[in-house]
Amino acid sequence: MSSKNTEHIQKILSTLPKVPGVYQMKDKEGGVMYVWKAKNLKNRVSSYFVKTNELSVAKRQMVGKIEDIEIITCSTEVEALVLETNLIKHLTPKYNILMKDDKNLAYLKITNSPVPELIKTRQKFRDGGIYFGPYVSQVEQSVRALRRIFRIRNCRVKFEKNRQKTDELIITDKAGKTIPCMDYYIGICSAPCLLHTDKVQEHSENMERVKSFLSGEGGSVFLDMETQMRDYASKYEFEKAQEIKETIEALRGLYE
Repeated sequence: MSSKNTEHIQKILSTLPKVPGVYQMKDKEGGVMYVWKAKNLKNRVSSYFVKTNELSVAKRQMVGKIEDIEIITCSTEVEALVLETNLIKHLTPKYNILMKDDKNLAYLKITNSPVPELIKTRQKFRDGGIYFGPYVSQVEQSVRALRRIFRIRNCRVKFEKNRQKTDELIITDKAGKTIPCMDYYIGICSAPCLLHTDKVQEHSENMERVKSFLSGEGGSVFLDMETQMRDYASKYEFEKAQEIKETIEALRGLYE
């Protein structure tokens, strides 16, 4: 770097904020050479110009070519990671290990089925499903928790509408499951596989609550559950009220 450009870089470093974000290292043509995220932009970006001997050969080479630095501040580290991934895929900077897949990102999907499932997926398709995300952590844990808390099915049983009676459902593939499976007996699934109208309806209502929850409408979900909890308590059904209270507490942690 020339002395003039060194002054330019030092001026940038002196004004960097101590917040999460993404930084882009640019060469003399203005091309982006490197993109990365930071929990603290000031500390992370400044580190490239302090202990250069601790950098890899490639990064030392890159630092010698930096002519400008562009930053984008973010609200959270998660937001920074998602932005970093998208920028790398779009810009394919020379000094980045190209992200050829999305292994650090995943979506939650409510399938387009007469009895929907909640599943994790790496890609989005135009298949009538409802997608939430992308998320960068605890996706598997979230799926398991939401299934248990909202008592929605955890199976790949295939349902279709009866062609003769479209208001009825039939099972086309049991997926090796007993009907109903153990999840029903331990109270974490409403067993729509029994094809009883009330159980299919219950599963549908539970899935609507999942949809509201994932859409950011947790407040209304909590309000409904608290009303139900008080209703049970007023009827002296304290065990059921306690179950709902514990569910609310688990959901609040997941919602955060």
